[in-house]
Amino acid sequence: MTHIMEVWEVTLRRLILHTWQTELFISSLSSVITSSLANGPLVLRHELGHSIIEVGEEYDGGPAYFGVNAYQNLSEPVPWAHWLSGPARPTPRVERSVMPMQLYPWTMLDTSTPWSVTFASTGTYARHLLRFSLSGLPEASDLVVELDGKDLGWKPRFDIGLDRWHYDIHIDTGLKPGQHEVKFTLINEKRLGTAQLCSVELLEFGDEDE
Repeated sequence: MTHIMEVWEVTLRRLILHTWQTELFISSLSSVITSSLANGPLVLRHELGHSIIEVGEEYDGGPAYFGVNAYQNLSEPVPWAHWLSGPARPTPRVERSVMPMQLYPWTMLDTSTPWSVTFASTGTYARHLLRFSLSGLPEASDLVVELDGKDLGWKPRFDIGLDRWHYDIHIDTGLKPGQHEVKFTLINEKRLGTAQLCSVELLEFGDEDE
């Protein structure tokens, strides 16, 4: 019985994962998207890239960097350089960055115990970004997001409701070398059973002039 329950739990987790990711690449001839007003247009563009233009994946931490949007050899002209934004430069260059933490918890949040993770930074980067995705949290008063004990002032997308959404919090200073903690604290007990932390990652970036 225990083995059967473990199999069902794994199966359910996989089902939830695919449901909340709201996308499923079927083949080069068809795509499946979500009816979500917030996520639908994003997923449509993403999947059409696979189906029509042969665009590869671009997920942080993922191994599948391929297709017309991928480029590995900076000694040759970049075919899509005219699409790059920002200050004009003679040639594109590799920017210094690192991702010391990336997780996909897919966990329900609880008011009794905050969810947290620690990670280490070398302290050699100029700025950093906390990126995470949540569902079931429509109000800013539902949740507190902290980095090293500091409230980052998270606010949900104004029309997101209980749907999933990705959030980026940019911080224009570098992390100190050593251990750091990211913490998610559910405040509103009415969100128990719906509030979910789906993914979380921390990225560090060098100076633009490096």
